[in-house]
Amino acid sequence: MISTARLSKIASLTATLSERIIPIKMKPALKSVKYGSHIQPIIPSAPAIIIYGFRLPNRPNEKLSDTEKLKLLDMKTFSDTLAYLVGKSELSWETAHLQLAHRKLIEGDIDSFKKEIAAAADEYPIDPYPLEFAAQQLVNLKLFDEAYPYLTKLNKLKESAFSTKWLGIIQLLENNADPAIGYLITSLNYNSSDANVLYNLAGAYSLKKDYQTALQMVNRSLQIEPDYTMAKNLQQQLLNATRSNK
Repeated sequence: MISTARLSKIASLTATLSERIIPIKMKPALKSVKYGSHIQPIIPSAPAIIIYGFRLPNRPNEKLSDTEKLKLLDMKTFSDTLAYLVGKSELSWETAHLQLAHRKLIEGDIDSFKKEIAAAADEYPIDPYPLEFAAQQLVNLKLFDEAYPYLTKLNKLKESAFSTKWLGIIQLLENNADPAIGYLITSLNYNSSDANVLYNLAGAYSLKKDYQTALQMVNRSLQIEPDYTMAKNLQQQLLNATRSNK
């Protein structure tokens, strides 16, 4: 995780460099939180330092360039780079944690991924974005068991087409038809043109052997996406099932 201590160390060019480099100006960093299309700056609970310029004792009238500062920082890790960008106010605290979380997930370090997500979510508990980001990343990798807790928290914080859709799909994968139907219908109320939600609703009704309703759902799915191959296959299976029941 990117700690305040680490950031301050990077931002001040470390204790070793501080003997040679005199900071000219510092100010608290601001964090932007997204609420739909509205962006609101918020001062983080932990202070970050932005370094506007430095001068060397033997070059009192000359500021260091970014390239020179980077050399002096001797950054070796992705975390160092993120901390530096936060220190320059080019990256928010939240974005830095989420970028590092994504990096850890790609590397297969799921524990570190969770820690970075928690750092972002805990600092701004009313912001749903870290939870949505985590859920989306895990869903993309088909890590549904790991995604489910984030989806549940997200759904409590801010119910949406996304959260209810994937809660429903995961319930369906567990053969839990009734909760799957409940979530998927809610998702459909948010977005009635999601062919994938309709397809999964058809699957949930099929589990309950309600083939007529399932056929209605898959037909609606194909009206939206006529080339949806899996929906076409399910439609044929349901047609066969309804004919055999006559």
